[in-house]
Amino acid sequence: MARFYCSTRIPNEPTWCLPETVFHHAVRVLRMSIGDQLTLFDGTGYEYLAQITEVDKHKALVNITRQQLMSRESPLNLCLAQALLNHDKMDWVIQKAVELGVKEITPLITERSIVKIATDKMQQRMERWQNIIISACEQSGRNILPIITEPISLSHWLPSLTASQRIVLKPNSRERLDQLTINKKEQVVFIVGPEGGLSDEEIALLLTHQFTGISLGPRILRTETAGLAVLSCAQLLWGDFNNL
Repeated sequence: MARFYCSTRIPNEPTWCLPETVFHHAVRVLRMSIGDQLTLFDGTGYEYLAQITEVDKHKALVNITRQQLMSRESPLNLCLAQALLNHDKMDWVIQKAVELGVKEITPLITERSIVKIATDKMQQRMERWQNIIISACEQSGRNILPIITEPISLSHWLPSLTASQRIVLKPNSRERLDQLTINKKEQVVFIVGPEGGLSDEEIALLLTHQFTGISLGPRILRTETAGLAVLSCAQLLWGDFNNL
């Protein structure tokens, strides 16, 4: 069944007019019509089963037939701090990280970051990323939107970091992820460097901020692969995938 995110709070009423964005997607794009059912969510954790009861050129009314609190969130509080990538790669990492249950994404500007975002383009880029998050939640069944922050330099980000469990992917490390103990009640942050890797100075800075360097094995993964791999491993060891 098609799922749609509503940016406005869904009212506690039996009949409701779909927001313009949902109306456009459901009626004009997907050609849904009277009698069709759809699922709505507004980011509060609830989802609503609705049926279209009226359609014209400018609006559609739905009848809310069921409301339920439905959590499909990971038991882990995962944050991915991903060094900024080019458009397609960053978009892909954000989409897949949402599917893998991440709760927060922080795009990092590092010494070897190649991608730069002009100040006048920042709002447009943030809106694009937010739309990718919404689409990934609609597809994956999540009812709470993960947070994405504006890109920030590593040095400016570290002093504000509150996560107690801090991990950086470090290819030459002797420590492995399965050697760590993760507290599910606390936020876990994973840092993934850019295509050229984090500099020695950045690694040293992270270690002074209580980061643990871990390796994902003998092969060097591309940056757009590494973050998704470590999220998957974390879910397998302690999260969603642990009971599969």
